[in-house]
Amino acid sequence: EFDEMPAQLGGIMAQRADMSGARIGESLLRMADLTDANLSNADLSGADLRKTTLVGANLGGTSLANAKLAGASLTGAQMIGANLRGADLFGADLRGAYLDAESLALDELKIASARQENALMSPISTLLAGP
Repeated sequence: EFDEMPAQLGGIMAQRADMSGARIGESLLRMADLTDANLSNADLSGADLRKTTLVGANLGGTSLANAKLAGASLTGAQMIGANLRGADLFGADLRGAYLDAESLALDELKIASARQENALMSPISTLLAGP
């Protein structure tokens, strides 16, 4: 069980793992494969998720505040209600991801160079699309 432990899980292969509610903030998960994993309502605050594969992952209600997600693949990830304040998404792939306005604190989110094609960012998609 994953509960209240900063962990060294870099490179772990945990496709379809159920880590819902886990409290593993500040953990090292760099280059892990969490494809289709359930991380709903987990605390990953400050975690190192650089270049991690989170394709199709359920991150609904998850705290990713100040997490390092640079270069991560979040294609098709469900992120409704996730806390992304201060998260670094530089170069992350958000194509087809499901996000909401509550998840995005645009003034605190580092999203430069992130791929956002077909990301469903309701109700703020027009804000990100520009004129």
